Amino acid sequence: MFADVNKRIINEVGQKNILNTTVNELRHLLNCDRVVVYSLDRDNYGTIIAESVAAGWTKALGRTIDDPCFAARYLEKYSQGRVRAWDNVYCQDATPCYLEQLEALQVQAKVVTPIIREDRQLFGLLIAHQCDHTRHWQEQEINWITQIATQVGLMLEYTKTFATNDSEEQKLLPVNDSKWNRHFTDAIQYIRQSLEQEDILKASVKEVRRVLNCDRVVVYSMNSDNHGMIVAESVAPGWTKAQGRIIKDPCFEAKYLDMYRDGRVRAWSNIYESGLTQCYVEQLEDLEVKANLVTPIINEGKLFGLLVAHQCSDFRAWQQPEVRWVAQVATQVGFALDNAKLLADAKQLQHQLANETKLTQYFTDAIKYIRESLQEEDILEISVEEVRRVLECDRVVVYSMKQEDYGRIIAESVAAGWTRSLGRVINDPCFKVKYIEHYRSGRVRAWGNIYESGLTQCYIEQLEQLEVKANLAVPIISEGQLFGLLFAHQCSDFREWQQHEIRWVTQVATQVGFALDNAELLVEAKHLKQQIQDEKNWTEYFTDALQHIRESLKTEDILKASVQEIRRILKCDRVVVYSMNADNHGEIVAESVTPGWTRAKGRVIKDPCFEARYIDMYRNGRVRAWNNIYESGLTQCYIDQLEELEVKANLVTPILNEGKLFGLLVAHQCSDFRHWQQAEIRWVAQIATQVGFALDNAKLLEQLQESTQTNNQVSHQQQQTEALKNQVFEILADNSEAYQTLSQEAVRQSETTINVLHQIQKVADSFNGIALNVQQVKFQEQQNDLAVQDTQESLERAVNSISNLQHTVQNVAVGFDNLSYSSQKLAQTVNTIKDLSKQIVQQSMNITRAVNRSQIEASSQNSVMDLSDTIFSLMQQLYEASAQVEPLFANIQTQVKEKTLILDSGTQHLISGVGEFQAVRQKLDRVVTLHNKMNSLMENISQAINHQTQSSTFAKDSVQEVASIAERISAQSMTITQSFNQLVVLVQKL
Repeated sequence: MFADVNKRIINEVGQKNILNTTVNELRHLLNCDRVVVYSLDRDNYGTIIAESVAAGWTKALGRTIDDPCFAARYLEKYSQGRVRAWDNVYCQDATPCYLEQLEALQVQAKVVTPIIREDRQLFGLLIAHQCDHTRHWQEQEINWITQIATQVGLMLEYTKTFATNDSEEQKLLPVNDSKWNRHFTDAIQYIRQSLEQEDILKASVKEVRRVLNCDRVVVYSMNSDNHGMIVAESVAPGWTKAQGRIIKDPCFEAKYLDMYRDGRVRAWSNIYESGLTQCYVEQLEDLEVKANLVTPIINEGKLFGLLVAHQCSDFRAWQQPEVRWVAQVATQVGFALDNAKLLADAKQLQHQLANETKLTQYFTDAIKYIRESLQEEDILEISVEEVRRVLECDRVVVYSMKQEDYGRIIAESVAAGWTRSLGRVINDPCFKVKYIEHYRSGRVRAWGNIYESGLTQCYIEQLEQLEVKANLAVPIISEGQLFGLLFAHQCSDFREWQQHEIRWVTQVATQVGFALDNAELLVEAKHLKQQIQDEKNWTEYFTDALQHIRESLKTEDILKASVQEIRRILKCDRVVVYSMNADNHGEIVAESVTPGWTRAKGRVIKDPCFEARYIDMYRNGRVRAWNNIYESGLTQCYIDQLEELEVKANLVTPILNEGKLFGLLVAHQCSDFRHWQQAEIRWVAQIATQVGFALDNAKLLEQLQESTQTNNQVSHQQQQTEALKNQVFEILADNSEAYQTLSQEAVRQSETTINVLHQIQKVADSFNGIALNVQQVKFQEQQNDLAVQDTQESLERAVNSISNLQHTVQNVAVGFDNLSYSSQKLAQTVNTIKDLSKQIVQQSMNITRAVNRSQIEASSQNSVMDLSDTIFSLMQQLYEASAQVEPLFANIQTQVKEKTLILDSGTQHLISGVGEFQAVRQKLDRVVTLHNKMNSLMENISQAINHQTQSSTFAKDSVQEVASIAERISAQSMTITQSFNQLVVLVQKL
C-alpha cells in the first residue's frame, strides 16, 4: 500500500500537483483526520499551502501559524531532519499561542516531518493531524511520513530544475530547436515509469540512443565494488556488445573522479585527439568507438556512474543542445535512481514491516501460549513447538545448563523423519570454560554452516549425530542465571538465519525466561501459601492440644492427655512417654496406641549405652527423627526392643521438668516407614516443652495445696491448744461425783450378777437338753426330706407313665376312628354293589321282555342293543366298585394289627406304672412312721420347755434388775468414757 502511494506521488509533475497528491494519499494511508503542508519559504512563511481534511473538520488551507519563537528555536533542527510525533498535544512543550492555533483546528495528536530539497534547504513541513482523539503513532507510520517527505523534497527539486532548464532552453534555443524540450519531457516521462534501478538504466540508455541516433549508449557503474563496469547498454545492430565489460584505467580515479562528482561533462569528437591514455583508447577501440560523450550520474550526492554515448561508424561533432540534453537526462536519471532507491527502501521497509507484523503476531501468540502454562515442563514444551512452527526449521530443543543436569536436552520439537534427541547429553569439555560466561551475558550465535563455525570437532560430531547442518543458539536467562540454551536446528540443508528470525527467537527466549521466573514464583507462592496454611493448622493443633493438656492438673492426667492428642494429630500408630527418672529409668509411663498394635505401657527399654551416650544430649534439647530404625545407627538391643513393639519409624523429643530430664516423648509408626516432616517434628518438640511446663505447674500446685493445708492445720492447732488445756481441768472436776456413784453402783451390780449367774446356769443346762432334742429333730427332718424327695421322684415317674399311657390310649382311639371310617366306606361300597345288582336284575328283566317283544316286533332290535350297552356299563361299574372293596379290607386289616400292637405296649406301660405306684405307697408308709417319731420328739421338747418356763421366771426378774443397774452404769460409764476420751485426745494434742 505504501509503495502504491509513493508511485502515485512520483508520477505527478508540478509542485501543486505533487503536494496535493501527497496530502491526499498520505491521509488515506494513515487514516487520520487531516494532512497539511506548511510552506516555510521566506515570502510565504508558515502558510498552509496544501491540505487534505476529512468531512466535518475545519479546513485550514491558506492559514498562517504564527509562532515568533519557531524560527529561532526549531528552524535549524527541522533543517537537520528533526521529526516529532505528539500522541497528545497537551502533554508536550508547545507554546500557548501555538496550542491556541492547534485548538482552532481541533488537533489532539500530530506528526511533523520536514520537507528538504536536494540543496539541503528546508522547503516546509509535512504534518498529519488526529482531531477526534489522542493517538499513539506507530513506528512504521512515522517512517512512512518521513520517507514520503523525503520523496516530495526530491520531486520539488526536480520540478524546480526542470522549470529553470526549460526557461533557459527557451532563451538559448531557436524556436525550431524546441524539439529537445519535447525529447527531454518524453525521455523523463519514459524513464520515470520505471521503478527499479535496472529498468531505469535500461530505459535511459535506450531513450538517449534513440534521441541522439548514435551507435551505442552505456552506463558505467562507478561503485567501489563494481568500478568501471558497464551495467546498462543500448547498441545498434552490428556493433560489439559491451554490457558487463570493465574499463580499466589506473589514472581515472586519481585524475577525474572528483571532477565528474562535481558535474564534469566531456565530449570527444575524435578519441585519438582527446588526450586519453593509450590503455583507455585501446579499450575504446575494442568497442569500435570513434567519438565519445560522457556525463556523470549523481545519486544521493555521490557519483553513481557515467552515462556515455558512443559513435562507432565515424567521428562525430557533438552539438551543444545534444550535450546539454544528455547532461539533463543524466541528472534526471540520478533523481530517478534516488526515487528508485527510496521506493526499494520503502518496499524493503514494507516487507520488513510485514515480517515484523507477522513475527509480532507470532510472538504475541507464542507468548500467550507460553504464559498460559504454569509448569516449567509445559512452558518449555510449548516454546519449542511454537519456535519450530514459526521458523519452519527441522528441530528446536532446550539444553538445560543446570549443574545437576549439565548439557541435557530437556525439551524438543522435531519434524517427522529426523532423529529424536530428548534426554541426550552434549559433552563439550571446552564449553563451560570458553562460552558459558558469554551466554550468561546474552550472547546469541547463528551458524549457517556448522563446518565453518569454528566449533570443536567433538561438538560437530555430536551435531552430526543429530543431522544438524545449521544452528541458532539463544540463551534462556531465569532469575539472573543461565537456565539453558534455546537451539534451532536445520537438518535438511545449510541455512542463512535472517536478522528478524534471530531477533524474534531472542525475544521469545527472553519471554521464556520470564515465564520460568513466573512459574518459579508461582510455585514458591503456592509453597508459601501452603506453608502459611500448614503453619496455621499446626498453630491450631498446638492451641487445641495445649488446651487439653492444661485442663489436666495431675502428672498422670497431663501425660495421658499429651499422648492422646499427639497421636490424634500425627495420625501415627503409637505415642508413649518414657520416664527417665532415676527410680524408673526407661519405663513407659503413658501410652496411646491404635487398636491392633502391641500395648507397651509399663515396659522397660533397657539400653546400657543410652545413659552414657545420649542422656546429656536429650537434657540439652536433642530431638531425633528416624524414618527407618534400621538406618538410624541404633544399638541392636534397642532395635530388638523396638521390633517387639512393631516400630519402623521413630520420633523422639525430650520432656524437661524443673531443668531436669523428666523423660522422652516418642511417636511410633508401626505400619510402615515414615518420613517425618519438619513441621511435625517442630510441633512435637513444642508440645514436649509445654508438657514440661505443665508438669512444673502441676508440681507447684501440689506443693501449694500441701503448704496451704499445713498452714491451716498449724493455725487451727494453735488456736485450740489453750482451749483444750482449760477443758481438761473442767472435765476432771465435773466427773469427780460421777466416779463415786459409779463405785457404789458397781458393788450392787456385782451381787446381783452372782445370783443371776446361778439362774442362768440352770437355764443353760435345760437348754442343753433341748439342743440335743433339736439335733435329733433336725436329723429326722433330713431323713424326711430324703424320703419325700424319693417319693416325689417316684410320683413324677408314675405321672409320666400315666401320661404316656394316656397318649397310647388316645392313639388307639384315633386308630379305631380311622378303622370306623374305613368300615363306613366299605358299607357304602357294599350298598353301591347292592344297587348295581338290583339294576342289573331289572335290566335283565327288561332285556327278557324286549327279547320276547322282538320276536313279535322287529323294530325293537335297537332297544335291545341299547339295553345291552347299559348292562355292559353297569357291569363295568360293578367291577370298579368290587375293585375298591379289596384295598379297603386290606387297610382295615393293617390298622387292626397296628392298633393291637399299640394296645399291647400300652398295657405293659400300665403294668409298670402300677408297680411304681406300689413302691410309692411303701415309701409313704415310711413317711408316716417317721412322722410318728417326730411327734414323740416334739412332745418331749414341749415338756422340757414347760419346765424351763418356771425356772426362767426368776431369771427374768433378776435380769431385769441387772438390766436396770446396767443402764445406769452404762450411762455413767458413757459419761466417764467420753470425758476420758476427750482427756486422751487433749493430752495427745498437747
